Amino acid sequence: MLLGLDNPEPENVEGIRDYLVGAVGYFKDIRVLGLFAAGIVLFMILFGTYLTYFTFLLDREFGAPSQVIGLMMSVMSLTTALVSSQMGRTNRRFSVGTIIKMSFLIYAVGLIGMPLASSLWTMAIPIMIFGVGQGANIPTIQTAVAGFAPLEYRGAFMSITSMIIRLGQTLGPPVMALVYIWGGLHATFYVGAGMAVGVALVGLVVGQWVPSHFEPEPELCS
Repeated sequence: MLLGLDNPEPENVEGIRDYLVGAVGYFKDIRVLGLFAAGIVLFMILFGTYLTYFTFLLDREFGAPSQVIGLMMSVMSLTTALVSSQMGRTNRRFSVGTIIKMSFLIYAVGLIGMPLASSLWTMAIPIMIFGVGQGANIPTIQTAVAGFAPLEYRGAFMSITSMIIRLGQTLGPPVMALVYIWGGLHATFYVGAGMAVGVALVGLVVGQWVPSHFEPEPELCS
């Protein structure tokens, strides 16, 4: 990559104030705001439900030792890596909006299946399903955000994306802690699944209501 990557440097002579004003203008795009909102929910689910309560679920339901818990979480990570490696082909066949909506629905299926698993062996199925959603969702959102940003403002877009990730990571655990207090361990997974379905439904409704604004340009899917 160091020798072969074509990475043109932006030519920008704006001051910091003009740069920020120019970048904010692109942040007002409803598609960009939708991607940011989806990113917040994504990381709330990942850090609030999965990373916080999945280990408790394995310990409480199956008495799994730490080695087995680590192995189960590795299954999700490996699935995520495999799916992410194929997203170039997937993006050529489906639009960004379709991939994100389907990814959140896949998230929901995986989250619902985790507390319903009857054994560690069957737990591998919802874990892999969740990994598929994870592997499709994160790179698609990040690529789409970068695609909406002109080259000269891409740094600002990536900075905001990082802030969105941290916001989701911060909000997820306390929100799901309240859910745990209210409804117990299983409720954290069902509420996470409901949040994922909610994102998919909002994307579907908004996409039909204002399709010219919600659906990304074709070049973002290449």
